[in-house]
Amino acid sequence: MKPRKLTICAFGPYAGKETVDFRALGEQGIYLISGQTGSGKSSIFDAICFALFGKDSGSGRTVESFRSGHCTDPELETSVELEFELHGEAYVIKRWLHIVKRKDTGDYESTSDQRVRLTLPDGSSMEGQRRVDAKIVELLQIDFDQFTKIVMLAQGDFSKFLKSSSVEKQRILEKVFDIRDYKRITDRLATMNREAKEALLALGARLDEQIRSIDASTHEELAAELEDNKGRESSLAAADCFEIASRACELDKARIGEIGVREAELKRCSDELSGKIATARQQTKARKAIESAEASLQALSGKLPELEAAVQAMEERKPERDELRASIARREALLPKYDKLDEAQSAMAELESKKEKADAACAAGAAETERLRTEQKTLRESIDSAAGADAEKVKLESERDLLASRKKGLEAISERLGALEEARTQAEGAKCDAERALASKQKADDDFTLLSNALLASQAGILAERLEDGKPCPVCGSTSHPAPAHREAEASEQMVEEAKLTASKAAEAFNDAAALNSKLRATFEGQLEELKRSLQAADSKFDASNRSFDSEGCAALAKENSAAIESIESQVASIDRQISELKRRIEQREASKARLEASERRVEELQGKVKGVEELRSRIADEIARTASRIEETKGDLEFDSRQEMQERIDDERSMLSVAERQAQAAADAFEKCNQGIASAQTIIEQNSKFVGAEILELDQLVLEKERIDGEAAGIAREKSAIATAIANNERVIEQGARTLEEYERCESRANAILSLYRTANGNVAGAARITLETYVLSFFFEDILEAASQRLKVLSGRYELMRVEDPDRLNVRSGLDIEVFDSYTGSTRPSSTLSGGEEFQASISLALGLADVARNSAGGVDLDSMFIDEGFGTLDDETLDVAMRTLQEIGSGDKLVGVISHVGKLKDSIGNKVIVEKTLTGSHIHLELE
Repeated sequence: MKPRKLTICAFGPYAGKETVDFRALGEQGIYLISGQTGSGKSSIFDAICFALFGKDSGSGRTVESFRSGHCTDPELETSVELEFELHGEAYVIKRWLHIVKRKDTGDYESTSDQRVRLTLPDGSSMEGQRRVDAKIVELLQIDFDQFTKIVMLAQGDFSKFLKSSSVEKQRILEKVFDIRDYKRITDRLATMNREAKEALLALGARLDEQIRSIDASTHEELAAELEDNKGRESSLAAADCFEIASRACELDKARIGEIGVREAELKRCSDELSGKIATARQQTKARKAIESAEASLQALSGKLPELEAAVQAMEERKPERDELRASIARREALLPKYDKLDEAQSAMAELESKKEKADAACAAGAAETERLRTEQKTLRESIDSAAGADAEKVKLESERDLLASRKKGLEAISERLGALEEARTQAEGAKCDAERALASKQKADDDFTLLSNALLASQAGILAERLEDGKPCPVCGSTSHPAPAHREAEASEQMVEEAKLTASKAAEAFNDAAALNSKLRATFEGQLEELKRSLQAADSKFDASNRSFDSEGCAALAKENSAAIESIESQVASIDRQISELKRRIEQREASKARLEASERRVEELQGKVKGVEELRSRIADEIARTASRIEETKGDLEFDSRQEMQERIDDERSMLSVAERQAQAAADAFEKCNQGIASAQTIIEQNSKFVGAEILELDQLVLEKERIDGEAAGIAREKSAIATAIANNERVIEQGARTLEEYERCESRANAILSLYRTANGNVAGAARITLETYVLSFFFEDILEAASQRLKVLSGRYELMRVEDPDRLNVRSGLDIEVFDSYTGSTRPSSTLSGGEEFQASISLALGLADVARNSAGGVDLDSMFIDEGFGTLDDETLDVAMRTLQEIGSGDKLVGVISHVGKLKDSIGNKVIVEKTLTGSHIHLELE
């Protein structure tokens, strides 16, 4: 199986539809599936497994979780479609996940129910989950478990084949290699063993039945001996029973001889009495017969003249009977003409019916033609009335577009009016802030000046207090001090510095407020200019030169603008209604044109049909005339109007003839019978007369004596019959028993031989390993697999080989396919479970590849030309990773396509063809990178 194209929809991390075209990756080689953690790399393998088997690839996800959580469209179905190639032919399978809506929350969730369709190479398709699943297993020759162990090595399942038991490996290998003949041998031996046991039991039951049927009831000693042997369960006991039956036969035959002598004597006496009884009965019967014959002779002789006269009368009426026969024959000869008349009349009725139908068809065609011409006139008037609708529609659409453009301009004015009012508010607020900042600055400057002057005055007062007449001033050097300063309220330097800092901050705040005021004012003026230009472009009635753009003016303008927009919307709605009406008229016109064309074609068809019907009607009229002539000609030869009247007359004459013939025959029969009665009576009298006058025997005494002798004979006859029956039964039992005993011994010998073969094939021989025939055959394939795997493992590990376990101490355990590892460093073997993680990967991949190679080369019916690997490379060191890469490249260089999921950077660099999975907030996406 080789995938060609995979289409995923609303599956796993993929919200929409994603496609992987495997054909672009080549027919063989290795490709890498790469992407971020959680992006959905393993979901590609899940999708392939879901398409083929309706299950996940072993990643631990449930089928119900395949519905993409990123998909927001509840109508989008979760599905996977896989196109794959098998034995050179293309198949397509598509599987849908069933989505239901929960009543309690209204959320959508997936269930395990699925719909699936498989398209075969011939284009036919099949549906139904059970049918398709069975067909996939039939095509691939492996089921889901085998697929995940030898084709798709998914996360967590990579080393399952290595670690599986002999029984599990056998189930896998039985699917891969065709050992059905050996399986059939084992099954056949099981059937033969069961049948041999059943045959042996049946023969034993038959022997028991035959022994029970031995009759020794008349011989007490033999009966007791027989009962003693019945309890034994061996063929010797059966032989003894049959010997007892033989002795019983000898004794019974001797008794029959004795009975025969007495039977002969009784028979002689009985025969003698029977002769006498017969003579006595014959005398009595003869006398009665003579008396009866004489009475009958007298009666018949009196009736004879009357009967003779009746016979003569019937002979005289013979001409009447002959005339009736002739009349019947003549009339029967005319009957076929009535058949011809009926045929002609039926043909006439059929022709008249056809003519009526033709007349009706002509009338209907004319009426339909007239109706269609009236309809055509109405359609033409409808088409003409809508002639200018297209131009009017184009004109209205142009007008609507102009209104829409104007509305867009007015809406822009509304937006700019709102922005202008906001700019005005911000500018006015900034102006007020600037004015307040200016007042704060002026007050801070005044406070600073006042405090500075106060500090100077205070310092001057202090200096003046220290002046002395005649001494120079430290400031001006004068020795006279006419007007010294007076000391005022004190102001410290700290107070002056604080006032200076306050003034500086107030100045900065004023400058910022002034700058913001200037900026917002410029913004307001710019938006005002834009508004004026918009007004000029939108409508002449909004002339900006005559407008006031203060708050009240802008509010009034906004109101006018809204009214203009509402007016335009009303006009557009009216135009839309007109356009809709015009569209309806145009659609009606086009529909009318189509109907008109169809009607014209229909008229032409009707005219052609009517012409054909008229020609048919003319031919039917001619045929009616010819048929009527034939009917009249036939009626002229007939006596009655109908066959029924003729047949009734014939029946009447036949009835009359039958009565007459019966009367004549009855008279002749009565006369003949009377003559025969007279002759018979005379014969009886003559025959019985010779018995009259003989010796009279006592019949009653003779009968009683014979009854006594016959009773005794019957008793010994019954005894003889019972003994003969016993002899016949015992002889039959002896003969059948001998054959059954011989057959039982042969069957017992054969059953023992078959049981031995069956135990050998089933691995159930005492003292030997419990290896079945199938396991024994599979072990040869398994040896080839281990050899192919060891060749790869020696290259990968440099030290290990895989070997089949042979443990003579475990004879009671099903084995034969267990694996151990030979270590060339130590020269010893050890269980495969002792391998490290990296070593286990090497062994697992080698075993999987060896299995695929041997399966392909052995023509086991499985096409394993693809492989998918989903883990393991991260556990390898660089050197081992290089060897593993070379191994995979070697595999890919053949006809196998190998897909690998890995995060290892070295693999990304060395593998050219890649399937890249990109993770986004709305779901993952797939694209290919080809070398």
